[in-house]
Amino acid sequence: MKKYILILCVLTTILSCGKSYKYDKIVDADIVAVEDSVQKAKLYINQLQYDASYNNLMQLVNLSENLYFTYDEDEFDDEQLKELFAERVKVDSTLLAINQAIKKYLPLVRILKVHYSDHLLENTDKRCFYASKGDTINVDVAFNTKGTVTLYNANSKQIVRSYGKCLNVTDHFVVPNSSIYMLELNPMGTQYVEANVSLQLQDIDDLLYPKQIKKQKVEATSGDWQAQSVQGVKMQSLFEEPKKFTLRGQLKAAFSGSSRALVALQVPNGATDVMYSLRISTNEGNSNYDGKFPKNMDISYHKVRFMGLPLYESQRSCGLLATILGENQPVREEDAYINMYVFFNALQARKFQDGVPTSKLKYHVDYSTMGTQSCNGRIPSKGYKTIYLGFENERMRYNNYVWLEAVSAIPHVEYFKTRYSVEG
Repeated sequence: MKKYILILCVLTTILSCGKSYKYDKIVDADIVAVEDSVQKAKLYINQLQYDASYNNLMQLVNLSENLYFTYDEDEFDDEQLKELFAERVKVDSTLLAINQAIKKYLPLVRILKVHYSDHLLENTDKRCFYASKGDTINVDVAFNTKGTVTLYNANSKQIVRSYGKCLNVTDHFVVPNSSIYMLELNPMGTQYVEANVSLQLQDIDDLLYPKQIKKQKVEATSGDWQAQSVQGVKMQSLFEEPKKFTLRGQLKAAFSGSSRALVALQVPNGATDVMYSLRISTNEGNSNYDGKFPKNMDISYHKVRFMGLPLYESQRSCGLLATILGENQPVREEDAYINMYVFFNALQARKFQDGVPTSKLKYHVDYSTMGTQSCNGRIPSKGYKTIYLGFENERMRYNNYVWLEAVSAIPHVEYFKTRYSVEG
């Protein structure tokens, strides 16, 4: 909307004949604009009287915010001041009439807070808005077949209105308490819905500065209000501290030590996956990252599960577990690499430990890796209580130092809820 900002400014230095010229200019332009604004205000007030709509109300609000008339009395003679003062009185009177009209018709205007038109609803839908005590809430909902409508006070967690198994809902009532309110639409089967929830306000500030609702997903328990259950996972460390061992080079292993090592992973009851972190180095010194894999995996899990990423999938490598594994890759050394074999059979693992060539052993090809550098990975437990990891250094001269950490993923039900608050 065009702003009617009428400000009369006078230069600090002006020719003696400049006053008359400036005044003529005001009469020809600015005062004409004032008259136009006054006429518009009268028209908008009449429109609001016959149609108390949001658009008509906002026309008056915008006009009142941008209509004012000022001038420097020292720069005009008495006759000019009389005319200018008359215009200022006219503007002030117009503003008073506008404010009275806004105050009178504001409680009659319906401000939409929820609006659905020809909206396909498959599941329960929730929308929140803020209402002050004394406002009026209007509810109009129409289902294609049937559904339920519930209005909650989201702060007190109490039902304010409930309409069960109905085709149409039309209701209005005075807001009992200033609070965040939540409309819940629950269709009985997939269907289209028309829904309008509007407010009739008492305070103009609620129109000009509506309160915005902030939503935050937080952890909950099964008995919490509006709690939702999801299938999640619990991380459980398989070692009290990292397994550290040395794989001797082939030449050195001929005299002392071994180029092989075997580690048994005890899988907890209910666990469907084992995830490991393997750090390989040619230097036997510890790293600041050693021993932090279980904690970091748990932190990553708690972080990504609030972001709407895929939930836990026990039969696929994609999904939540792959996401959090990707966030916790160990540091790699180009010159440090070994072979890792995965055994589900204790006899085959024992043969590996006894030095039987791997070409004669049965190991799981999909989860075993040849020439691997530092990495992490996931092994589905497939119902086994123990998984054996065999490590071998094929290098002739150089030792490799290995740090192994592992956690299990145990599916369990978790609960979340949405916390509502007023921003600011």
